[in-house]
Amino acid sequence: MTGQRDERDERGDLGVALVVDDDGLQDLDAVLRRARRAGLRGAQVLESIGVITGTAAPDAVEPLSRLRGVRAAEVERTIQLPPPDQPQ
Repeated sequence: MTGQRDERDERGDLGVALVVDDDGLQDLDAVLRRARRAGLRGAQVLESIGVITGTAAPDAVEPLSRLRGVRAAEVERTIQLPPPDQPQ
């Protein structure tokens, strides 16, 4: 099967990447605390590029995108291509 799909863990949570805005970069710990309270789990902070990754329930993605200090919340997706020898 080819196409694009959301990445979900065993709980049904989605992989999420939060892009931190310039103001949020000034206090990344505060953004992380707000994100955890809003439902982000298993967070990893990529400080050098201003991104926080983790998992969240599907209904938490929109609230995460509206947090102070967050520019965008992106759902991680997997793209699967067909094998090179498969006819299209």
